[in-house]
Amino acid sequence: MDIKQSLMDKSADLIKKAAILPSIDIKWQPTIEINCSLLTDRPAFIKTKTLDVFEDFKDHPAIYFYKIKGEIDSKTVVDALQSYKDKKERSCPKIDKGRSLDSRYLYCGSRKEGLHGRFIQHLGFGSKNTYSLQLAHWAQESQLVLEYNYAWLDLKYVDYTELVESALAIKIKPLVGKIA
Repeated sequence: MDIKQSLMDKSADLIKKAAILPSIDIKWQPTIEINCSLLTDRPAFIKTKTLDVFEDFKDHPAIYFYKIKGEIDSKTVVDALQSYKDKKERSCPKIDKGRSLDSRYLYCGSRKEGLHGRFIQHLGFGSKNTYSLQLAHWAQESQLVLEYNYAWLDLKYVDYTELVESALAIKIKPLVGKIA
């Protein structure tokens, strides 16, 4: 099997997208604060949030990140997630042992559509088999408070979503999950 032509086609596609990336309008939205000690059950938490903010743009691509607030140190947060992950009760993001713990950014991601559903998964109220932060299952005891930052992209940039996420991840260096 010769994949040279496929590699050339992919290279040409990436060059075309690279030229457009700097002009993509990223529409950051107001931050949502997540006090993980309140994640005792989905209905109670959902009532405390105005999650209808996701409704108007449910078909839009989005990028997002979780930032650690307060005095809790990054190592404590990563260790707590690792302890939960070791139980193998739910699928959690990759934790790279060699990654620097200097960042205050826990995780970075993107969605081509349906950001609300992904947000719920990260809270820990989704499927146990979906790789996500699963916050409700490990972050309550640590009194972890996070900022959820998210931005919409125009529909025409849906094919650029992962590239924008990659650029964001390289910039903020999240503690867990993929970097690029």
